[in-house]
Amino acid sequence: MSAINNVNSFDLGSSSSVSSWLYRIANNKVIDYYRTNKQNLDICDYLDYSESFDINQDIDNKNKLDEIMSFLNTYKKDQRDIVIYKIWYDMSYNEISEIT
Repeated sequence: MSAINNVNSFDLGSSSSVSSWLYRIANNKVIDYYRTNKQNLDICDYLDYSESFDINQDIDNKNKLDEIMSFLNTYKKDQRDIVIYKIWYDMSYNEISEIT
């Protein structure tokens, strides 16, 4: 709804893509939601577990994810976001620069 309500704010003459503009709106909405509700986000809560998972593999994956999150938390938020956009969302550096 935010995109529709603010479609006239998108500059067609700019080098920004529509997808980057929409992603930035969505990103801001998520940040606003968690800031308003003062909830801490844990990536483990959002992992999809299949019905036939191996508990040993699950524990190993959890440990690896904890290591990754510990490593990412050594970066400033802006730097961490860039890594996440690049690796998890497979965004180009141009898309990331438009968002950030």
